[in-house]
This record gives sequence, C-alpha cells and structure tokens, in this order.
Amino acid sequence: MRPWRSATPTGPPPPTPPTRSTTNPAAYAADAVYYEPANPPHEGREAIRAYLNDLLKGHRNLRVDIQRLGVDGDSAIVEWTWSFRTGDRRVTGQPGASVIQVGPSGIVYHRDYL
Repeated sequence: MRPWRSATPTGPPPPTPPTRSTTNPAAYAADAVYYEPANPPHEGREAIRAYLNDLLKGHRNLRVDIQRLGVDGDSAIVEWTWSFRTGDRRVTGQPGASVIQVGPSGIVYHRDYL
C-alpha cells in the first residue's frame, strides 16, 4: 500500500482526472481481478487494460473526483464521483465507491460500486 499512500496527498483531496491507477493497467498485478457492476469480472492485467480502454472510449471527458479515502494496511476504500459525456448526454457527479487491495506487484483486487 505504500506506493499508493505516498502518492495520495494529505488534506482534502483535489479533483482527480482519471490517471495513474484509475486508468493505468500497469498499476494492476498480472493476476488482478477487477469487478464492476455491469459485467463479469475482468481477470488479469490484459483484460483490465481492454476494459479500461473501452470505458474511456465510451465516456469522453471523464473526470473522477475523490470524496473520501480510507486506508487500512494493504486495502483501501475510495468514495468518488465521476462526470463524463456519452453520446450527446453529459453525466455530472454520479457517485460511486471502490474497494481496492494492493499486493507486492500492484493492485490485486478492485471492485467498483455505483
């Protein structure tokens, strides 16, 4: 958890565009599993990469704002809102949460809740 903790500022979190661990598949371990509400689990870094690429293609101008972050050992829970454009519709401030577990080689477990 140390790499994530050192990258997380103290105090109120600033708006966070989707970068690094939110869209960078390299942040995930080779055998990671990513669960999200609408699909079966994405198993392995390459499946996660494909999912994130598709997500970004379908959600233009994606912005993620972290509301709260709790860390305990190698696990974290993140409450966030996201805004994006899909088709001709703009979605603003849709809430969600992620539960994440980090192992020696990166994120091993990631589950999103909307």
